[in-house]
Amino acid sequence: MGGVLHIESEIDQGSTFTFALISQASEEELTISKITSHAAENLAIENLADKHPLDILLVEDNDINLKFMVMLLSQMGYTPDVALNGVEAIKAVEKKKFDLVFMDNQMPRMNGMDATKVIRTMPNGKKMMIIGLSASVFKEDIKLAMNIGMNDYLTKPVRIQQIVERIKNCILLKEKEVK
Repeated sequence: MGGVLHIESEIDQGSTFTFALISQASEEELTISKITSHAAENLAIENLADKHPLDILLVEDNDINLKFMVMLLSQMGYTPDVALNGVEAIKAVEKKKFDLVFMDNQMPRMNGMDATKVIRTMPNGKKMMIIGLSASVFKEDIKLAMNIGMNDYLTKPVRIQQIVERIKNCILLKEKEVK
């Protein structure tokens, strides 16, 4: 099978067993690119970034969800900044003004709702569109997300068309602000 096993032991202190196994990427990881490409072909996803540039922050701790969203956004011509938790999201907003944030809710260190509360008090965070992403379908959670400052809320698994629609909405809002 392959791998490494390491054991450390101290009398009257206990033992620590550490191991590493060699494995292949999961079938889900191997096919995510195919799924995204196939879905993009079926939806005829256009490159929006050339005519409608947006600064996008993607806040997601799940590696598969993160890769999926990055690939989808890149097919539209966008290269999002990435944060893995709410603390990193706040640091990113301190440094840069974003037009759109896709914010996962359940993350380590600081969840998306707490991060949104802080971001909305920051100079760069007042006007950006924040879209919550969560597995929770409870109406109370959705209402709370909207009350703390999220502009929209999508339940996972999100559909590609939902993301495309939210980006187009953000483009429309940004163009109205310019006029």
